[in-house]
Amino acid sequence: MEKTVLIHGLFGSHLDFSYYLDDQTIVLNLEEFDSYRLTLEKVAKRIYTYLKSLPAASYHIVGYSLGGRIAFYLKYLDPIFFQKCICIGSKLTLHPEELVSKLVSQISWELSYAYLDSATFFKRWYAQPLFSSFDFDHHLEKRVAINKHFHQKCLNQLSILHQLDMETLLMPYQKQLLFLYGENDLPYKNYYENIKKIGYQVMGIKYSSHPVFLENPKETYKIIKRFFYDMY
Repeated sequence: MEKTVLIHGLFGSHLDFSYYLDDQTIVLNLEEFDSYRLTLEKVAKRIYTYLKSLPAASYHIVGYSLGGRIAFYLKYLDPIFFQKCICIGSKLTLHPEELVSKLVSQISWELSYAYLDSATFFKRWYAQPLFSSFDFDHHLEKRVAINKHFHQKCLNQLSILHQLDMETLLMPYQKQLLFLYGENDLPYKNYYENIKKIGYQVMGIKYSSHPVFLENPKETYKIIKRFFYDMY
């Protein structure tokens, strides 16, 4: 039975997946795959090299947001080694009409993270509409404790603005891919509906927003096990 690799998102850590730990999971900490200059491809290849050094012949892989984009690229990199892939709250591309607004918000968030204290920044970050039902207060301590320098690099260098358009890379492997999202994640809801139209498997979870795996871990865990191992 393949083990499951879990990859956290921006401003996250391996601690975000504490609910999901069992003897079939490997939780990665992106900070361990840092380098002088980060790109999504470079981080993915470092993770790939690390996993290839382990005894397992293949893995399933799950990633949240930024981690989902990395997971998707890993599946593209070696679709046999990575058997099935779940992307949670992950957007694979920006459409032309989104570029200007994304660039403006990107600059604003980078400046805010650089000059605000961490607690103030994260209160503003999690006030965004995509986190509409997320109870952030329970996670503030973990967010403040992360390595700020590393996540500043991630915010800047691993932005979707610098990423290749991945949307069609895995069309032949659609049955091995699942996109999960929280139905309260209204800014992303249209995107997932469009992903579904081009053939990808998509599933929404009720009463959850962008970090659905934190808001509704029990249901997310069941879906992961069912998709990977036909459990539940």
